[in-house]
Amino acid sequence: MKAAALSFEVIWAHWKDDAPIYRALEVFASERIWGKPKEFDIGQAMAVSHGGNVIAALFYTNFDPDCGTIEMSCAADSPRWLTRNVLREMFEFPFTKLECQAV
Repeated sequence: MKAAALSFEVIWAHWKDDAPIYRALEVFASERIWGKPKEFDIGQAMAVSHGGNVIAALFYTNFDPDCGTIEMSCAADSPRWLTRNVLREMFEFPFTKLECQAV
């Protein structure tokens, strides 16, 4: 018997335009990465939610358009968030929209 596919929602937040959401995602991720609330550099955040709860957050920071690079930091409560569709969306941002050559 095949397991039912999980349904995930992707949420985007810009550090300036969506500051309250960005800050909430910072707390989620930093507590899982460093064990305490900490700020990320300015940038773009992406969250994955399931059933209305955030289960993963990632941050794109330190974008260098001259070099075509950006850094990505991720934190999650479950490994199940990392589906093919989520991978596609999370890498579309740096490689397609920002035209990066490396993440």
